[in-house]
Amino acid sequence: MVSQIGDLISYERKHEGIKINLKNAFLEISFSQSNILRIILSLVEDPEILNYPLCRDYESGMPDVKLTEEAEALFLSTSDLKVRINKNPCRIDIYNAFSELLWQDEPGLGTCFAGQKIIAHKVLHEKERFIGLGEKTGNLDRRGSSFVNWNNDYFDYPIKGDPLYSSIPFFIGLNQEKKYGVYLNNCSKSKFNFGASNNRFVSISVDEGPLDIFFFHADNIPALINQYVNITGKPLLPPLWSIGYHQSRWSYFPASEVLNIADCFRQRDIPVDCIHLDIHYMDQFKVFTWHPDRFENPKEMLRQLRLKGIKTVLIIDPGIKKDQDYPVYQEGIADDLFLKYLDGAYYEGKVWPGWCLFPDFTNPKTRKWWSKWIAELINEGVDGFWNDMNEISTEGNDLPEAIIFDFDGRKADTSLARNIYGFQMARSTFEGAKNNLKGKRPFVLTRASFSGVQRFAALWTGDNHATEDHMLLSARMVNSIGLAGISQSGPDVGGFVGNASHSLFARWMSLGAFLPFFRGHSAHNTNGAEPWAFGKDVEEVVRVYIKLRYRLMPYLYSLLYQATLTGIPVNRTLAIEYHIFNEVFDSKYQNQFTFGPFMLIAPVKSTDKISAMWIPPGMWFDFYSNQAYDGPGKILIESPLTRLPVLIKAGAIIPAQSQVYSAEGETDGILYLHIYYGDESTSFVYYEDDGISYEHETGIYYSRKINFDAQSMALNLEEVKGNYKSKFARISLYLHGFSTLTQVKVNNDQAPITRKPFKPLDYKFYEGICEEEVFDEGYLVQIVNFPNLLEKMIIKF
Repeated sequence: MVSQIGDLISYERKHEGIKINLKNAFLEISFSQSNILRIILSLVEDPEILNYPLCRDYESGMPDVKLTEEAEALFLSTSDLKVRINKNPCRIDIYNAFSELLWQDEPGLGTCFAGQKIIAHKVLHEKERFIGLGEKTGNLDRRGSSFVNWNNDYFDYPIKGDPLYSSIPFFIGLNQEKKYGVYLNNCSKSKFNFGASNNRFVSISVDEGPLDIFFFHADNIPALINQYVNITGKPLLPPLWSIGYHQSRWSYFPASEVLNIADCFRQRDIPVDCIHLDIHYMDQFKVFTWHPDRFENPKEMLRQLRLKGIKTVLIIDPGIKKDQDYPVYQEGIADDLFLKYLDGAYYEGKVWPGWCLFPDFTNPKTRKWWSKWIAELINEGVDGFWNDMNEISTEGNDLPEAIIFDFDGRKADTSLARNIYGFQMARSTFEGAKNNLKGKRPFVLTRASFSGVQRFAALWTGDNHATEDHMLLSARMVNSIGLAGISQSGPDVGGFVGNASHSLFARWMSLGAFLPFFRGHSAHNTNGAEPWAFGKDVEEVVRVYIKLRYRLMPYLYSLLYQATLTGIPVNRTLAIEYHIFNEVFDSKYQNQFTFGPFMLIAPVKSTDKISAMWIPPGMWFDFYSNQAYDGPGKILIESPLTRLPVLIKAGAIIPAQSQVYSAEGETDGILYLHIYYGDESTSFVYYEDDGISYEHETGIYYSRKINFDAQSMALNLEEVKGNYKSKFARISLYLHGFSTLTQVKVNNDQAPITRKPFKPLDYKFYEGICEEEVFDEGYLVQIVNFPNLLEKMIIKF
């Protein structure tokens, strides 16, 4: 039976807020910042709070909070927010500093409970939209849909399947010009209903524990994302090699095949940084082992791969095979590190090795023990780790409820621990790797996760299908994941289940070049899905786009560093900047995103030779022809398989490099800086470090803000920050869309200027994709002493 939480009975003032006793519940409202409000509603006094996703210092700088009381309501206010707490019945309404309503309890329903379940009902405004929730299928605009947060192994999920592998209970509300964010800090099963089957309310429900909600307010979406990552943690800066191309399959074996795959990449002139080994590298699928026949000498294989400039990532599942002769199993039993039922018996589930026990990653002893085994693989030469099946997934896919988890001494059952298990495994793997990599940054890839996982791991979107719709969905999912501060994510490019057509594979790989995590992966019962597996024509397209990825690494790595400061993703749904335009949410255009601030990508089906595209306000240049378009508006653009639709924003500043075949490969020492003409000023922060260590945290980095001043027609490279010596000795400055230039001056000294036809980023690079004669002429300027000019560098056009 559903019941109301009741009237206000009494309250107690707190410096940062207020604590309230209700007839049937307990309510606490506090501010961690003037624009971040926390509401905790519980059926018990002083409930246990979920701490795993939260940063330790999120409460720093708590503001002064003003409390006033009237006959019918209490009022809390800061410089940014006002909260009205109606007394009888209790209702909570939130306003901005101008007394404009942001979020409102549904007057007739408010917050209810049924048993342990708590359901909050909020008013659904007429034109309100909702974006976010991380790894979810469906439309960009969540309105009219409902979603469950309950980590689930959903093999070959449909394009509207739910729930999937990860739970990221953070969304952003867009009500005309008003914007807000909501994070639900509860890892029990929860549900978000954005007007599904009703036109009256949005509801948030939790099956167990408190309704612990962080409410964020800001004038723009990037600020909301920044507030969220200030609570749940800034994304990590990945090692440079991890942003290159990864090749995977279920599974590559024996060792000779792995080395052959590596050689094929090098012989075929295709860059690659990493090969992933799936479950068949193990002996009887036992983690932390090698198959004695398939991988007789793994150290030697790993050494040979490194000599080729290729790293190795191993899959690590949580299931530990029941085997009395297996040291991992023996130690886990001896130290009491595995999950147990309520009655003390070990929980056993069937996975690849057969019957298994499962480490309790919510136990600090287990995390320390896991670190030791991660060290064993690192010592053999393994570079990264891929956590799979960590929902927990077992045969039958129905994790029993009567399992007890340590929860760092607090104890919890499956209803609270299921959604956090994958997060804790990723954390344990990351910490184990960091503790044993001798100052190097770890790379961890996880399937299951929860909010805050950006501190530990990259995320991939699980067992997708090789279809056109899944390709488009993959872009939408990565864009949604990015809204939650997870800067490195991607799908199984090409599709995991089923066989992609030649054209689909070519198109998906070209799209993959513009995703933060770029991995080709396919199932064991499918045809090969390596870049050369679909014939020479497809191989040529794939080669060109993978090469482009490596040319753009200075741009991409700079974006990933900026994400560590702000949480702003590499792949940005157009809703971040252009949500006032209805076209952004149209099914024809909702997959579009910007790759960083300047590159507009339009994922389109491989069958589309002419594609519809919506362009935002301003001028945009076709990446392949330099043709200019004025937005906002809809255009039709040619999109043969050789050309994924890509436009460049006027005023763009895009750093690139010479062709390399691994991310750590040596360049020609030139920073290729591409500037696109525009009538509005822009800027970009170029960033560089060693790509491996944590020395950047002690000032050993190279950062330089580059400004394009449209009014004075000048490029201004500000003074260098940091103590790292750049790998680039000079600049080749490519100027696109500038109609006439007679001279270019660098710090008042004239620089050599050449007018020539060139293709975006590199003249030779695009052979085979574009016809040379379609290109306008541009200007090439050579500048020396790039890293040593500590003073400002002014380039006047």
